[in-house]
Amino acid sequence: MRDLTSYLVYLDTLLTMIGAFAIYSTNFIAYTNATPILGTIYGIIIVTRGLFPLFLHNERLFRTLPFIHLLALFLMVTLALIFDNITVYLIGISVSSLLGVYTGSYVYSLEVTWSKRLSDPSKFFSLISGSEALAFFLAPIVTYLTQNKLVFLIILSILTGLGFLFLLYFAYLNRTEIKPKFFAGELSLIKRAKALATLAAFNWFFLYLWMGMVFELGVMMGIPSSLILIGVELETAIYMIIQFVISKRGIKRLAKIRVVSGLLAIYALIVFTFILLSSMNVSVVTFFILLIAIAVSSSPLESLINTLVSSTESTESSTAIVSFNYIGGGIGYILASLLLKFLGS
Repeated sequence: MRDLTSYLVYLDTLLTMIGAFAIYSTNFIAYTNATPILGTIYGIIIVTRGLFPLFLHNERLFRTLPFIHLLALFLMVTLALIFDNITVYLIGISVSSLLGVYTGSYVYSLEVTWSKRLSDPSKFFSLISGSEALAFFLAPIVTYLTQNKLVFLIILSILTGLGFLFLLYFAYLNRTEIKPKFFAGELSLIKRAKALATLAAFNWFFLYLWMGMVFELGVMMGIPSSLILIGVELETAIYMIIQFVISKRGIKRLAKIRVVSGLLAIYALIVFTFILLSSMNVSVVTFFILLIAIAVSSSPLESLINTLVSSTESTESSTAIVSFNYIGGGIGYILASLLLKFLGS
């Protein structure tokens, strides 16, 4: 049997890069800072998107919508190229993003199914997280430094096409080696997975909370916007490096609910400290230290939670984890926008 680890990493990286481009190119963070209510609306959309697989859970949807998602996006990007109209692209991103949860569920189910064959799944999941961080590290650089939007659209078109081909490979050409399973409406499955789903939701909650506020909080602290972006990129780079180190050494022995809960509490404390300091003028060094602390405290969480999911008996629980990720992240984004409105008043 072939080692499919690298193929899954490539697929996840491509899809994450597409999502990262969507976030930065539509300037959701900037919109949130300028008009907090838009951040609240976006957060509600994220929560709604997370609920889709829990209520619309026909297996055919999980197997077909990822292709419709990528194909629709590819066509919209192509039309944007043909008509040289970035608005067409923005409309395509907005519409196709609602289907992204099914693409994420499909890919995550592939990863969980494959990880069950590995001696230390934490290495694999850390490699996945590191590649996702690389995507988010490159996305703002490519988005903001690419003055010619034609070049940007060509890059995105290539990424979308490659993502479609990799997905096609796993769905039809290689389905004998990995057979993902999806949530079929069994409430007992959610009850069994509620502890892990709660941890996953809180992990994304704190991620979206600080990411949704970091640029505005930096301004409140008296940090120049250029240094805020550098600080965020530094945080991403440190997170990425730690993930790649973990992928070599492994942390499977730490994959316990009480360990993850403790690490999550530390992460939460650092995030809330970061928010509370927004009313003070802090030095650039202090700002960077806080971001580094966020990177270090959050780095093991995703891998440990995914390793715990891999250790469960059924892979169907992976759908619930993805849904609760979005629900937690959406609530975090809503809170971020509300806090920005409160702190700015």
